Amino acid sequence: MPLDREALRAASQAAAAERARRRPTGIAARVATLHREAAAADLPLETLALPPVLVTGPSGWSLVGLLCVPAGPGGPTLGLLPPWGRVRWGLDPSSPAVIESLKADLASAPVRSGPAVPMPIQRAAWNRLYQEIDARLAATQRDEHPMDGLVPAYQAALPRPVLAWYAALIPEADWLTGERS
Repeated sequence: MPLDREALRAASQAAAAERARRRPTGIAARVATLHREAAAADLPLETLALPPVLVTGPSGWSLVGLLCVPAGPGGPTLGLLPPWGRVRWGLDPSSPAVIESLKADLASAPVRSGPAVPMPIQRAAWNRLYQEIDARLAATQRDEHPMDGLVPAYQAALPRPVLAWYAALIPEADWLTGERS
């Protein structure tokens, strides 16, 4: 049976287009490619970065995400152990990730240890959250609190115990709990 090279080429192009369509963009791409960053070379391969929050500090705006390790195999629900670190990105797309250990923070934080938190895999909710974050990033130049109004998107994507981790370990993210300092 002869090979139909045109059909093979068309199928290959269609598969490449589908992969490109499904490839994350914006903030989702930064989180998904964490292990490709030079600063992440020593991260355990199973480390996951949770969706970052936009925070402001002395050096301006940045994104901060919590680093966790899953407990057990995946499936429709992922168990997450309490965070062991943070990752910080500048808003410049070329800015490298900065990995910060939370060992000192976790010693006094209420989430220092504990059982794994079940987190249902809700790709649609995570995708909506990343789209909302991307949209709000455009507002950082003209809006003092660009993340206001994002709390419902975080609540839809992350379980309550995980949101408590953010509140305990990223104090600059006071807007997430509605308590602005």
